[in-house]
Amino acid sequence: MSCRHAALIGLAASLAGCGGPSVKATLLAATPLTGESVLRLPRGGGTATLLRADLRGTIDYRIPGVPAIRRTLSASLEDKTVYAVDTLGRLINLDLLAGRCCTLTVRAHGFTGTPSGEVFGFDSTRKAIRLSNRILKTYRAAVIAGDVSLMRGPGSQVIVIAPGVGTAQVIGDDGELRRIRIPNGEVTGTWYGDLFSVVTPSGLQLIDPTGKKPPRAISIRGGPSHAAFSPSGHRIYIARQRNDLVQLDRFTYENLGSLALPGTASALRVDRTGRWLMARAAKSDSFWVIDATTWTLAHTIQAPWGEDLPTITAGQNLLIRRGRDVVTIDLSTPQATEITRLTGAASDLFLPLAWVPKSALLDAASPVTAAAVPTGTRPDSGTAAPPPAAAAVAAAATETGFFIQISSSQNQDWAKALAQQLKEGGYPARVLNPETADQGYRVVVGPYPSRDEADAAGKRLGRSYFIVPAGPGGN
Repeated sequence: MSCRHAALIGLAASLAGCGGPSVKATLLAATPLTGESVLRLPRGGGTATLLRADLRGTIDYRIPGVPAIRRTLSASLEDKTVYAVDTLGRLINLDLLAGRCCTLTVRAHGFTGTPSGEVFGFDSTRKAIRLSNRILKTYRAAVIAGDVSLMRGPGSQVIVIAPGVGTAQVIGDDGELRRIRIPNGEVTGTWYGDLFSVVTPSGLQLIDPTGKKPPRAISIRGGPSHAAFSPSGHRIYIARQRNDLVQLDRFTYENLGSLALPGTASALRVDRTGRWLMARAAKSDSFWVIDATTWTLAHTIQAPWGEDLPTITAGQNLLIRRGRDVVTIDLSTPQATEITRLTGAASDLFLPLAWVPKSALLDAASPVTAAAVPTGTRPDSGTAAPPPAAAAVAAAATETGFFIQISSSQNQDWAKALAQQLKEGGYPARVLNPETADQGYRVVVGPYPSRDEADAAGKRLGRSYFIVPAGPGGN
């Protein structure tokens, strides 16, 4: 039996042995519910609970038996699973559908999560591993020696960053694909793994991990120090020592303008919608919220900066810690109004999820469903036809299969242009409009009848992608 097969069997046994009863999720309060929620994980161990995106209500959903958590890694919406690392360094799996928690028998470390829900790490022999769709994969190639960090690469590839030796190692299904010399500096990658950047004292170096394009050096004055990609990967934000931000077009390398800040930023964080950019202040316990669509400084917030918070949910709810509490700030108000306060919650960890239990959504939508009428009802029949939005949701609900998602962006024109480019190449591409305030315009190809067919088409496409189920919310 190969090591890979043994790992697969071990993981399957571990998942099958997750203890605890299955939980049926229902909505407690009859309040509006979107397709996003927030998972509250007890840092000291106990029961994980589910909150509304703005924290102004709970969902009757719990996962008992959670150990003491050190940090969260990722949330996979394909297999409805959250991964975390406990205080003993073990990989923890929280099954959202079953409402169960278990420790995976994966003897590995150096874990890192991705926005698309994958987990990378390496085992005791320094072989790279990847956990995706509840399948553990062990790569043939070993991670290079020394202090390293792992990032997602194109497709199923993994990128190993070794700053001490100035090397990026690209590992694929068949072993090590290439090694790339990189300068010293902060490294960040796109959410799809098709490009990463290194910040240098003189600017930014953009590196294609496929090796198809040579590294490109972009000169930036003013002491660049930190960088971040937009979720769609078409914008790059760079913080400079001269107390400002610069944004670049990832494809044309054009400087799209700078934005003055009250001070120097020491870290950058982009929300999932791509609208908001957060910049941590270097010399105070505060950060700035930038509206990336208007390129303006929206708010200055006094709050600490951690691995999980601050974060933004549903496109407007800013979650922060204040003292012993966790507070929700409404970014849509000019004064950034506090709308919720969870007393004594600051010691726990919070993870936004673009997911709500189906039973909760059905319960919340039942009054609307009861009022629905056939789309063919005549205007003079005394019953109004449903609005276009409701008709669109009904149509989406009947769609089955799997999409290849290429990108998600707040820029509708950019999304349409990309979809048109794919159509001209012979692919059934389209733009899915946002279903909730937290979503962007998603460029997808398909749908395909099965996950395997979608994956095969994605490989032929030659772009970074991930597979999502058809239907509203990908449920």
